[in-house]
Amino acid sequence: MISSRRDVILGTLALACAPRVATAEVTEFGGMAFGSTWRLVSGPSASAQVRSTITTRIARIDAVMSPYRPNSALSQFNRSEAGQWIQIPPDLAEVAQTAMLMADDTGWAFDPTTGPLVHRFGFGPITGQATGPDTISIRGDTMAKTALGATLDLCGIAKGFALDQLTEDLIAQGATDFLLELGGEVRAIGSHPSGRPWHVAIEDPLSPVVAARHVVAPGHFALATSGHAANGLLRGPIISHVIDPRTARPAERFAASVSVLAETGIEADAIATALLAMGPDGPRFAEANNLSALFIPASGGASILTGGFQDVTLV
Repeated sequence: MISSRRDVILGTLALACAPRVATAEVTEFGGMAFGSTWRLVSGPSASAQVRSTITTRIARIDAVMSPYRPNSALSQFNRSEAGQWIQIPPDLAEVAQTAMLMADDTGWAFDPTTGPLVHRFGFGPITGQATGPDTISIRGDTMAKTALGATLDLCGIAKGFALDQLTEDLIAQGATDFLLELGGEVRAIGSHPSGRPWHVAIEDPLSPVVAARHVVAPGHFALATSGHAANGLLRGPIISHVIDPRTARPAERFAASVSVLAETGIEADAIATALLAMGPDGPRFAEANNLSALFIPASGGASILTGGFQDVTLV
């Protein structure tokens, strides 16, 4: 999947690629995922089994939804002919259906068929035609394209889905207090071992070094961040991996990054992408739809907070 810059800093803890005790009471596990990283922070009683649980789930999702894997179910669908109904795994059907719903809810600002445009501007492997979400049909565990060259790109939503699945896996194993970060997207369950809520620092995308811009306590909400710097450029010519479907070009650099709180990771992931793609229309859309979002302006001005984001912002 598309590699991304770390848009969220978990306090001052460094990434751990093997279990270690960060303090007397906090344990970290970490590794690679979707061209980025994952990290679990919990109490010292966390079992080493969590690493196997997480890596297995990540591998399964990547094998189904990665556009970089020629044998993934997604890639096989993208190579199919128009009008050909393809049997797909249940996970792919669920994420594709959610992607279509999110496209509709955002007025197509979130468009999972823009993979060829992403490729045209130097990001991603998907070729074909940018045809619009209405050219993909889903019936149960089957999917078909209604236009020649139509493709599906789930990189703007699959990490959120993976975050939700991993959270459910850990809770099913009995985990009650942990913070899980996947490629800059976060779910916080329960409390920090010290008894306080989990705190998450949101990176300042305009800083030349890794630095926190805000600190939030997301509570039970999923937190996702989308930014132009992840795969594009913030300075000089603007070449972003985030496409504005209205112009078929990289999105306008109104916000350097957008962070979103939502009930699920898959929603937060898609909405953050959509709001960033909207450019200056993003805050207005967020306000009108009561979305909890944080816009860090590319101009360097004050952050714009909508919905209930102010309520969870500590700094």
